[in-house]
Amino acid sequence: MKELVVDKREKIECKKKLQEYLLHAPVCHVLQRIIEYRKIKEHKEKLIDPILDIGCGDGIFASMLFDDSIFMGIDLSMSEIALARRKKIYKNLLVGSVEKLPFSSESFKTVSSNCVIEHIPNLENALKEIYRVLKKDGYFIFTVPSKLREVYSPFPWMRQVGINFFPNLMNKLLRLLWQEYHFYSPGVWKEKLEQTGFEVVICEYFFPKEAYATYGRFLFFSAISLITKKIFNRWILFSSWRNLFIPFIAKYLEKYYLLEGKDGTELLLISYKK
Repeated sequence: MKELVVDKREKIECKKKLQEYLLHAPVCHVLQRIIEYRKIKEHKEKLIDPILDIGCGDGIFASMLFDDSIFMGIDLSMSEIALARRKKIYKNLLVGSVEKLPFSSESFKTVSSNCVIEHIPNLENALKEIYRVLKKDGYFIFTVPSKLREVYSPFPWMRQVGINFFPNLMNKLLRLLWQEYHFYSPGVWKEKLEQTGFEVVICEYFFPKEAYATYGRFLFFSAISLITKKIFNRWILFSSWRNLFIPFIAKYLEKYYLLEGKDGTELLLISYKK
């Protein structure tokens, strides 16, 4: 495991985006998103408008990734769509499901999604719908948890000392809490995409286990944030107080979001419609 070699400008940019995100979301969530941001940004040239962002959520991630507004965001949650509208990063926003996309065939040059596809029960139908609305020569770019996430668990030190019951229980609870259904190897994802008609051009691990262990250390606090999100539709209630600690949190996280490795707890997949 080693730190990525990045220039000073990129480090400053990532740190700035991380600090901005920390005002709005729990630490473990922000760590995950900043690592996703860095990974997707490596292939940003494939994100060509008109873009459909599936599971756009509150729009914070898209506003971090894109400099200009993109064509369409869709999400199941009306409250998340309302938050995304304030970001003004999407030209159009709709409440809807990926299992029945309300768009004509071949409407988009790019379909993107970060950490959403694993939440869709009927994966086969969702992939067919994505393929349908994508233009010929367009790209489907998405991130999902890898099969290794549950192998490492949020608390790898427990497995190292032979304690498996609690990590296994936590994995089951997290699956239930986040409603996650799909944890596959790169080979299985490739097979599922090819069966739909896609050609897989990139399938890469990211989010190494050291970074995921750090994610786990902050997981309890995200549970508190989840309660405020459910009640007030906000992860963080008192951002002014949180602002006092952000420089220290950002400094601590820096060595983890700059890591790279041969495997990881997430996958980036880029597939092509022939």
